Amino acid sequence: MAPQAPKRVPPDHPLARAWALLTPDLAPAAAAQLRGTTEPAEVEGLVELLLDSRASAAASAAALRSLDHDTGPLVSDAIVRALANPFPSIRIAAAGAVASEAVLGIAERCMAARWRGSGAAPRAGWRR
Repeated sequence: MAPQAPKRVPPDHPLARAWALLTPDLAPAAAAQLRGTTEPAEVEGLVELLLDSRASAAASAAALRSLDHDTGPLVSDAIVRALANPFPSIRIAAAGAVASEAVLGIAERCMAARWRGSGAAPRAGWRR
């Protein structure tokens, strides 16, 4: 049997649009272009960019802005995890997103689990 030539991904396919997120120079612009997307491959690509510790602050910020419409569990978890991002600007933006009611419940469960694991007690006034 003869080997098959590799198949090209059509340029309008979600994987082709999300591929640019892997290139550091293109990631901020690519993330901005994906703002408002509902395609699972594109949303997952934005989440991976947001959580990538090697990504620039500009790329992480663009990914976070592009995900602001999505309140699904994958994005909500990524926003909570972005609270530990190495860039202060991303942590501040993530904290603002967590303040929305859609993400607040997930953030509370995540923080409660961290407190239980660390043996520390939550501060007075923290909602349970």
